[in-house]
Amino acid sequence: MISDVMVLVLAGGKGTRLSSVVSDVPKPMAPIGDKPFLYYVLKYLKKNDFRNICFLTGYKASVIENFATEYDDTELNLSHSFEDSPLGTGGAIKKAIEKHSDFSRFIVLNGDTFFDVDLKLFMNSCKTKYALALKKIEDCSRYGRVSLDEGLISEFIEKDSSLHVSGLINGGVYFLDKDVIKYIAEGFVSLESEVFPELIKLNALSGVEVSGNFLDIGIPEDYYSAQTLIPKWT
Repeated sequence: MISDVMVLVLAGGKGTRLSSVVSDVPKPMAPIGDKPFLYYVLKYLKKNDFRNICFLTGYKASVIENFATEYDDTELNLSHSFEDSPLGTGGAIKKAIEKHSDFSRFIVLNGDTFFDVDLKLFMNSCKTKYALALKKIEDCSRYGRVSLDEGLISEFIEKDSSLHVSGLINGGVYFLDKDVIKYIAEGFVSLESEVFPELIKLNALSGVEVSGNFLDIGIPEDYYSAQTLIPKWT
């Protein structure tokens, strides 16, 4: 058990691109069979020995809060950090870290992405106290690319529909020391486009390539694939 690490699950997304197949619930609550996607996220985190988990909520937060209340596992300590107006990924993370200031280290996950990272190995492999788990894929056009130089991230290359090349992508799993909040301004802040570039300038952001299974359910095609893949992977 990793008692000094809090897991922050970004769970405030509306799932606009999934509206044709999933409606009226936050994207992380999209059904995978008869369970919401978040059920499998919690199953994965427990397998990795994490017990302290905070959902960062916004859109239809009550749906996630109800799920957490009904989730029958006394071994997990589930909490919430609610944004009553949009704060962006950076702002939401800052608010959650300030709420849980008794924790010194934080794993951050996208609540609509499954990336089978060995989280303890990932944390032990980081060269700096701020790090990203990276996944090598054959076509980066949907995600953009990440350039890595001796373990440090040197550049983010924006996604481009014509960028049909292989490379490393941001897998949406982060390891952050709590003092990252000093780089996050008040209000709406994007961690990816505002904070990470500043950390790159300081040579403070590292990347770890991970070979685990990866699936983002943000589009209908991958959501349909998740129906069979996610239960099998967890």
